[in-house]
Order: sequence, then C-alpha cells, then structure tokens
Amino acid sequence: MTALTRLALGNRAVVVLATLITIGLGVFCAGALRQELIPSLTIPGATIVSTYPGAAPEAVEREVTERIETAVQGVTGVTQVDSTSATNVSQVTAQWEYGENRSEMESKIRTAVDGIKAQLPSDVEPQLLVGTFDEVPIVYVAVSSDLPAPQLAATLKSVGIPKLSQLEGVRSADLSGEEVRQVTITTRQADLDRLEVDPSQLQQVLPMYTAPIPAGDITEAGKDDNVQVGKTLTSVDDVKAIQLQGTDGPVSLGDVADVVDAPVEQTTISRVNGAPSLALSVTKNQDANTVTVAKEVREALDDISAEIGSNTKFTTIFDQAPLIEQSIHDLTVEGGLGLVMAILVILVFLWAIRPT
Repeated sequence: MTALTRLALGNRAVVVLATLITIGLGVFCAGALRQELIPSLTIPGATIVSTYPGAAPEAVEREVTERIETAVQGVTGVTQVDSTSATNVSQVTAQWEYGENRSEMESKIRTAVDGIKAQLPSDVEPQLLVGTFDEVPIVYVAVSSDLPAPQLAATLKSVGIPKLSQLEGVRSADLSGEEVRQVTITTRQADLDRLEVDPSQLQQVLPMYTAPIPAGDITEAGKDDNVQVGKTLTSVDDVKAIQLQGTDGPVSLGDVADVVDAPVEQTTISRVNGAPSLALSVTKNQDANTVTVAKEVREALDDISAEIGSNTKFTTIFDQAPLIEQSIHDLTVEGGLGLVMAILVILVFLWAIRPT
C-alpha cells in the first residue's frame, strides 16, 4: 500500500470534503461558462470595399484597387493582400497573423487607406469591414402582419427595434426586406433644348436642398437665435418645383424632367408560408450569453407582437439557443452514462459495494 493510499484511508473525512469541494467548484464553473454555438473567434483579416459608380473593371483596378493595395501592403503586420475588381466595385482583403491586436491592425489599415484618399476618384469612399463570428445573428425571425408592409416596417423601427436594442446583451437589431423608395429624375432632352436649360445645373442645385444652411444669428430681446436658410425636399412636388436657369428666365424642374417616386429594386425578399414578410435579425455583444439573450429576445418579441396588434406574428427562422441547449443536454446525458458505466465496471471487477 503506497503512502498516498495510507494517507487517504487515514483521513477519509478530509478526502470526502476535498471531493465535495471539487465537485461543487466544477458545477459552479460549468454554470458560469458562456453558452455559445460558435466560439468567439476573431478572423485575422479585413476587407476594404469601394464603390466606383459607372466604372469598368479595368478602370476600377487601375484607379482604385491598385492604389489601395499598395497602401495596405505597406502596413506593418499585414502578411497577405488579395483583391477583386468588378464593374463599379473594388474589394481588397488584408490578412495578418493570429495573435495580432485586431483594433490596432484595423486602426493602421484605416490610417493607410485615409492617407491615399486624395489619390482616389472624388466619388469613391472606401469602407473598412472587419468580421468576427460574434456578428452572426443569434436570432433571425420573419415578421408578418395585417398591416401594409411600409406601415409595419415603420412600426417595427419605432417600437420593436428600440425595445430589442435596449435588452441587456443585445448589440443590434436590424430589419431587412422592407420596401425602399427613391425619387428618380429623368430629363426630357426636347424640353431642355426648347427652354435652353443646361442639365448640369442639377449637380449644383440638388445638394443645396439636402439640409438647411446656417445663415448667422439674430439677437432679439436679449436672446440669440440661430438662423437657417433653405429647406429640405419632402415630396415629389417639392422636387418638381426646383428652379433651374433657362435663357429666358427660371424654369421649374418639372417642365424639363419627369420626377417619379418609385420603389428601389429589392435585393432581399422575405416570405412566410408564401406570403411577403419582413426579416428581423438580432446580434449580441461579444461577452453576452447567447442562451440568456435569446430567451430575453423571445420574451420581448411576444410583448412587441401584442403591442403592435393587427395579427402581427414573429416566426423563428433561426435561433442558436435550442441548438446550444440540446448540445448541453446531450453532453449531460453522455456524462451521466459514463459515470454509471464506470461505477458498474468497478463494481464488477471488485465485486464489493463498499470499496466501489
């Protein structure tokens, strides 16, 4: 009998106490662990996406991609740079080694890209995208209602999304599949020639209506008030009423162009049981527990559905929580079976209950 065995047999109460403490500590630690479907892994890479409207792939590569590539290749820590140039779009991907600080690398790449903006075409604005698995939505639902789609989207933005965003652990709630409208201006060349209007005036006039312009201060009764001039465009009629300069005097935009308010071509479509719907996705903070946050989101969706009314329903398309809970359940069952089988094997070999 070894010294360790004699020590254990001579101090049975201490051994039992140490065993119970170990088991209790293990149970506590297991309960404190975050429950995740995908590990919180940061991908060592970033993508710079630039839109160059109306440019062919060759022009995109020559005037945008090559210049961004050169800037990114000079960043310390970047190990590989790949690029893709297509009509209207440039995409440059930079990679670095695991272990590098993501925030520092993102800052250095952003600084490098900002440094060559003056060399890029004036209408090109590069966007830096850094991805992690934490950006995968934990809950994805389809929203259907008796309300018209535009009204439902507006209600979700004013009621649903703010409530979801306020939940502890929720980083963002995003709506997709909604109809987006835009005002399209199509000039009529015959009227432009007849009224002798230069269409290039639109490029100078339209930006003036994007926001009121500060025009100074007025002091009245000892109180200073800010003064703004101009107005924003709120309707199609406002756009038609924009004044352009013709040879014989001012000309309304509606006299030389067709102004139409129409929906933008949709890039995403959401349906539930064949009926059109909207899609709502929720992502969590990096340090939040997926199962806990998903449960809070489901409870909040029930409250939001009741508040909106009009037979509004949230149909779950994807939810990480049940998958995680099922995995934990399976792990618990397998662990319990392993424990029982270990005891049975020892009992069969020793054929005595007390030492087992």
